[in-house]
Amino acid sequence: MKIKVLGLLALGLAASMAANAQSETLVYTGNNVTDVISDGPLAVSGNISGYITLNAPLADNLSFAPVNPTAFSFNGGTPLSSALGAADFFAFSTNATGVITDWAFEIGGISGTNPAVTLLESSVNSGGAGADGISLDYAGQDGIEHTPSGVVYTPGTWSVATVAAPEIDPTSAVSGLMLLLGSVAVLRGRTRARAS
Repeated sequence: MKIKVLGLLALGLAASMAANAQSETLVYTGNNVTDVISDGPLAVSGNISGYITLNAPLADNLSFAPVNPTAFSFNGGTPLSSALGAADFFAFSTNATGVITDWAFEIGGISGTNPAVTLLESSVNSGGAGADGISLDYAGQDGIEHTPSGVVYTPGTWSVATVAAPEIDPTSAVSGLMLLLGSVAVLRGRTRARAS
């Protein structure tokens, strides 16, 4: 009987751990581009900022491991939010506790229709050295292709988005406690009945 009770408790614990497996949202905040190359009427300014959501937290001791986010949204002057394209990628290195130490990502997309602007955002950090870059590519009204860009040689930072812990409803807590106590009473009654 004790083995059955311990088995049920272990099964309940395993189920609760599986239910608590959570996704992780990583937030990137870049620095404003400083070295800007102007070309045409559209200009590059601002910074790269956005987030990616992963199925699980990043593992420990990664070395520029590619990841496939379940969602992402970035804004480097023009919002980019979609499924990863063929040329888009995110890769991370982490320390022994899963904290991001190095990264590389590149995402692109098309914004607008007149003119249609191809936007490319990229960031790399390796051992504290790297850069963030934003570039545009479009055909102006003059019929000439323009490619303004901007870069900053101080990459931004990643942080883990904090998610508020769910509040426990007092009524649900009391109901759960009563169910647990009732189950224990039933199990004890069965044990005593078999002992007699």
